[in-house]
Amino acid sequence: MKNKLIMKSALIIFFIGFFNVSYGQKTLDIEGLYNLPGSGDPQGGATLGVLKNNKFAVMAFGAAETGTWKMINDTLIEFNFKNSPSNLYTLYGRRDNNLADSSRIFFQEFETSGSFIHVGKSGPGKIRMKRIFNEEASCIAFPNVYTQKSEAGNISFAKQPYEDEQWNIYTFNNEEKCNDFVAIMNYKKDPIPPVYASIQKEGLYFLKEKRVSKKKPFDTDKEAHAFINEIVNSDPDPETLYFTPRYKEVKTQEFKNSGYVYDKEKEAFITTNSDSNDSDFNDVRIVYPFKAIRKISITKRDVEIDTEPIFNFECK
Repeated sequence: MKNKLIMKSALIIFFIGFFNVSYGQKTLDIEGLYNLPGSGDPQGGATLGVLKNNKFAVMAFGAAETGTWKMINDTLIEFNFKNSPSNLYTLYGRRDNNLADSSRIFFQEFETSGSFIHVGKSGPGKIRMKRIFNEEASCIAFPNVYTQKSEAGNISFAKQPYEDEQWNIYTFNNEEKCNDFVAIMNYKKDPIPPVYASIQKEGLYFLKEKRVSKKKPFDTDKEAHAFINEIVNSDPDPETLYFTPRYKEVKTQEFKNSGYVYDKEKEAFITTNSDSNDSDFNDVRIVYPFKAIRKISITKRDVEIDTEPIFNFECK
């Protein structure tokens, strides 16, 4: 999964290389779609979607990079891309009274990360870190949920350093006494520097290709317009995430559009605007809100490694 994400990001960055500086006739109405063809790629290239609200997206092969644009002068546009989340890990939690004195953690995007975890307080000296997934895990099931028969307390994550040195330990302070968690691994990517394009009468000029890419109005592809609006307006680091009991994520915009009402007894949001059934993984009639745990410390520690993984997946 990690390699696929890296490959998709590399493809997008390759297409982004088409942007450069040039000057042309002033045309302020740049909202629309622009094709950024790949160099000899039989599947075609990337698509740039530019919105009037100074946001944009570059999409290729199921991956997307988003950001904001601004006018440097009458013809020159600067595109600035969003950076990766600042921390390797993000943790969300809620209190589920049905769990009593137990706790559970759902792991998202951890399969190939080589990450370790420590649940609970740690004293002075070495901290004991347990491997989450086995090395070179394959044929991975879903969802991957770890349950323990005790309150979670604080939760720490780490990746093993390449050399014999102290580990960076990311510790989340569970002040709200949550016992149901969603842990997310944030894969780091190199920052994409600002890139530039010039406005010409026919469209946007790409210096590397030495040609103009004509604009395709959004009213000719309303589905693309809606999709771009959704991804550029999504918060990369939201305060709340929504998951079904089977850990299918309901995106914020879908949540807002689906008429959910909070049920205090069930400690969940309920909607009747769904035709799914109880046996369907895509059943989104019930979702639980998970709040971001923001109190985090990053310290260097010596580690005692527990190599027995929580999850062990291998193709037969």
